[in-house]
Amino acid sequence: MDIQDKLYLVLEAIAPHGFPDSLIRSFTQQFLQLMVNPYRTPIDLEKLIFEFKKNTRLSPSSERLWSKLDGFVRPIFTMSDDNEIVNFINQFYTKLQEELQSPTRDATVLNLELNKQNLDRHDQLDTPSRSHIAPSVYAESFETVDKLSDRRSLYSLHYGPGTNKNINTIPMSKMADTFYINTLPEEDILKSVFYTLLGTTSDMFPIKTNVIQIPNSISNSTSGVLHLIFEAGLLYIKLSNQLEQNRNVHISPMKKALLTKITEYLYDYTRYVNSLSNMIEIRTLKGLYSKLYDPILQLRVYEKFIADFNYIRGDEYLTKFHSFKTHGNSLIQKITNDLYSSLITFYYDYMKKWLTVSKLESVFEEFFIEYNDKKLYIPYQLNEDKVPDFIPKETANQIFIIGKTYIYLTQFCNELQWANNFSQKYSKMYSSLPNDSNFTPFFKIIEEQYTELVEYTWNVLLEKQYFKETIDMLKDTLLMGKNDLIDSIIKNASSLLDEQSSSLTAYAYTRIVSDAIKQSSLSNYTNDHESNVLINRLDSRVLDLGQNLTGWDVFTLEYDIPEPLAITLNVNRSDGRKEYLRIFNFLWRFKRIEYICNSEMLKSKEMVHSFRNLRSHNSMVRDILNKLSKMSVLRSQLQQFNSKIESYYFQFIIDNAFKQLEHDLQLDKKSRKNSEEEMITLPNGLLTFEEPLKPLVDIFNFNQLQNTSSQTHSHPSLNVEEINNIHNKFLNDILSHPLLSSKILAKYSGKAYPTSLIEILQIIKEFISFFSKLHDIAHELFIQISLQSAFEELMELLEQFNEVSLNMVHCYKNFKHQTHIFIRDLRSDDDDMINRLGKILR
Repeated sequence: MDIQDKLYLVLEAIAPHGFPDSLIRSFTQQFLQLMVNPYRTPIDLEKLIFEFKKNTRLSPSSERLWSKLDGFVRPIFTMSDDNEIVNFINQFYTKLQEELQSPTRDATVLNLELNKQNLDRHDQLDTPSRSHIAPSVYAESFETVDKLSDRRSLYSLHYGPGTNKNINTIPMSKMADTFYINTLPEEDILKSVFYTLLGTTSDMFPIKTNVIQIPNSISNSTSGVLHLIFEAGLLYIKLSNQLEQNRNVHISPMKKALLTKITEYLYDYTRYVNSLSNMIEIRTLKGLYSKLYDPILQLRVYEKFIADFNYIRGDEYLTKFHSFKTHGNSLIQKITNDLYSSLITFYYDYMKKWLTVSKLESVFEEFFIEYNDKKLYIPYQLNEDKVPDFIPKETANQIFIIGKTYIYLTQFCNELQWANNFSQKYSKMYSSLPNDSNFTPFFKIIEEQYTELVEYTWNVLLEKQYFKETIDMLKDTLLMGKNDLIDSIIKNASSLLDEQSSSLTAYAYTRIVSDAIKQSSLSNYTNDHESNVLINRLDSRVLDLGQNLTGWDVFTLEYDIPEPLAITLNVNRSDGRKEYLRIFNFLWRFKRIEYICNSEMLKSKEMVHSFRNLRSHNSMVRDILNKLSKMSVLRSQLQQFNSKIESYYFQFIIDNAFKQLEHDLQLDKKSRKNSEEEMITLPNGLLTFEEPLKPLVDIFNFNQLQNTSSQTHSHPSLNVEEINNIHNKFLNDILSHPLLSSKILAKYSGKAYPTSLIEILQIIKEFISFFSKLHDIAHELFIQISLQSAFEELMELLEQFNEVSLNMVHCYKNFKHQTHIFIRDLRSDDDDMINRLGKILR
């Protein structure tokens, strides 16, 4: 035991019970420092004792301390030999123990503070400083009792069990040393902890498979603190391993930036731990943990972010960091702001490259615009699930449209010069912006770029690609808006339409369509070069639908739309549902019925006229004429039904849908951008407006006058995606109509309206087939009657005539039955327009 420990034990034994231990230790250290000084003087000792007295409370016990302390310290102060000092301290300590063991020591002091007699007298149970005060008239409180705890302990020291035994004056801390003799001192533990914090194994704390082993020779309390401290080491090891695993892996720039930031932090953490190892003030593990609290929190955050590194994309990290920017913890907020600033630069580059040159290079599927080779023409698509939270959905769509339209103009419209100037202009504007988290100026430029690009593209479509004229041509041809064209085609191709489909070629129909155009109202399109381009796109096509079919079943018209209009107008695309083909084939059924009805009507008139010109008008001839007339009446009723249905389909379904298409595309008079009033030519040759001009501003409305300057009469232009969607909506509106959709079932029959209608048209076609056969028999009868053939031959023909007539009546009854069900379905429908058709057909 050294001099300091011996000196401390003596001073502790001198001091009364409850005297502050910190003052004793402080005095011991200062006294020994003074002893080392070779130039010490008695005045220095007096100053030390005086400073010591100032920090203690004045009491009889403290006065005894100063007297004994003075008799103990002054002799030592004059000694210079260490052995002499040790001997003196030992002798003094032995003498002091003998005094403490004597039951009669300091009787005076005991009488003053506490003895058995005083314990018997409750009135004097008080501290010596208050012995001269009269006893309190109030009941003793817990606070008053607590003040007497030291006296009770002193009483138990002299009068408690074992008072005749030797008193143990060794401090509790020294007594506990025997139980910790085999434990490692905290000073040695601290030396090895810093290695473990940096993931380096040591003899005291070996690291095996990312597990830090704590020796059994460390107490539980110390081990608990080490568990808290070593969390930093384990996190450091885990992060270091993750960085090592991805060192040579081909990953995205954003994820690489994240790893770079973590690497930089681990480097700063290493320097910080090394600096802690050199700090003198860190003498305990608890002190070290207090210094590591913030770094542990930072390591936790980084470990949490990187836990699923292989399964999270860079854009998902960016969204996550953005969400943590408003976190309540300032430290986490600072970390995520730093990470967000590092990653957002690369996302800016993704957007700028797409906005200026429409390219996706090295985006690693982290951008909300994706390449899709299944897309026709422009193989890119917008993935809304990948749009970050800090980019509005509308802005994301504008970004997508800008790049898609740029490709549209350069690759399909050959607008290379304009597109190049456009790209350079906005590339400079984006380069002038800082790569920070303030997206407001960035989004503002995007909106300006979007408006300019879409407006220019819309003008290109209208002025250079004949967009409006093409829309009109589709209606006039494939949707049968020009009846005279269809009638001319049927008239010219009547002989081919009745032939078997296996013997037909598309070339023959192409020639017929070309001749029909010249004979119809579309002939004016062939007068100039521009219009000729439009009409030359019309062609015919023979469908491959199987065997035993006629030309009526396989013929269809086709309108070939070249690029770039083919991108914005879905007209029987190879990857589409061929809506125009479906609509044309359905309407073609009505045209077929109309043509064969008209043909048989002409035959019937001719046949009736022939029979009336016969010289003999016997009963047989009159019977034939009567039946032919009646069959003609039945035929006319069937033909009227067909005409009404055809008119309804065109006027209330196709024409209404087309008007809505023009309105949505801003091609009608009311919504057309920069519209000009239509001009007409009067009989005298003067030009005038078709409708009266209305004032734009009411001069008597003052409020309207004030707001005139801020009003805009033009509509925003449509982008290529919107044009395509509007046109698709137009086709879907037609095909989803109850009278054209096979998915909507009627309430009464439970069948789809088109199914019922096709069955009725099939009955009409069967009726006309019998009617044609009836005309053939009637013609044969006319010849035989004219030749005055034998009665037996005439009777055989009459039997055939009557049999066919009966079949026609049966067909007509079937027709009436089916139309009755169909009309009942129409009238029970909730749609007013469909209900109206039922009334028309009634």
